[in-house]
Amino acid sequence: MPFRDIIRCARLVIGIVACPLAAQSARPLSVQASYLRIVLRGESLGDVAASNGVEGQLRYTRGRWSLGGGMEYSKHGIDGQPSGYGLRRVGPFLEPRLLLSLSSNTVAAYVAGRLSVVQVTALVPSSLPNVSAGSATGTTINAGGGLLIRLSPRVNFDVGASGGFSSFGSVTFPSGTRGGSLGTGGNLILRAGFSLGL
Repeated sequence: MPFRDIIRCARLVIGIVACPLAAQSARPLSVQASYLRIVLRGESLGDVAASNGVEGQLRYTRGRWSLGGGMEYSKHGIDGQPSGYGLRRVGPFLEPRLLLSLSSNTVAAYVAGRLSVVQVTALVPSSLPNVSAGSATGTTINAGGGLLIRLSPRVNFDVGASGGFSSFGSVTFPSGTRGGSLGTGGNLILRAGFSLGL
């Protein structure tokens, strides 16, 4: 292969790899805040209503790979129950991402995984002070992807979705007594947010 063709091929490869990197923050550290829409399903979560949530994370980027860590929160009602009954879901997570090649310097696709430790707590109306609200902790593993849209050298718009599997332990009450297990279930999370390079 002539040297000139080798140079052209090298430029093409560099361009393909470098384009999606422009859509990711050029700075190694970034912070992100996102709106969530969460649907929960499971043995004991079948009546939990889909709801909105929020998350915040700190992300470290190196090349096409990045690793984020943060907290997610959502509050859900219970289908068929009066207002005041519900479920609060909160916990930390780790999320690795890999950017995919796209022929754009402003938009990049990514695939991601997520491991989170989530605590769910029953919510009861304040008019029932004698009713104990139990909580349970579980592990959730998700996989999904999304798009990063570069708005400026430091700011990205992030939109994505993931689905996953959860496994919860026994319910624990404030008195220390334990109830049955919440079992296993699934979830679907839709996300839209902004990240800021530091």
